[in-house]
Amino acid sequence: MTTLNPIFCNNMIMQANKPLRIFGKGEGLARVEFMGKRKAISPKGADWMIELDAVDYGGPYEIKVLLTNECVILKNVYFGDVYLLGGQSNMQFKLHESSEPKENYRGNKKTRFDTVFFKTRLTNREKFGII
Repeated sequence: MTTLNPIFCNNMIMQANKPLRIFGKGEGLARVEFMGKRKAISPKGADWMIELDAVDYGGPYEIKVLLTNECVILKNVYFGDVYLLGGQSNMQFKLHESSEPKENYRGNKKTRFDTVFFKTRLTNREKFGII
């Protein structure tokens, strides 16, 4: 069975002016339809990837992904600049706590913000119950 990686979803932003790469796992059929172009593969191994030409800034678009047993339509997809930021507590600053006027960012459908949570490795203190 062929599956799409869960990173691909409605309302996502992909990096503009870079090749569009759609990927997943499994064997079977994988086909992507976007802006009148179609590309398909029949993966034989565990991982697959389809690469389409770079896309300029814009949206909203729909990307149709046909897999062996399902059709996934990714809706409201934009192409723009994607920033990945990482840090410690200094990265917990909230936009609404800034001096930036709220009308500059509230209701702007082209601005997206997402927090990625992940499970961290246990420290020695946690392993031995010293917390």
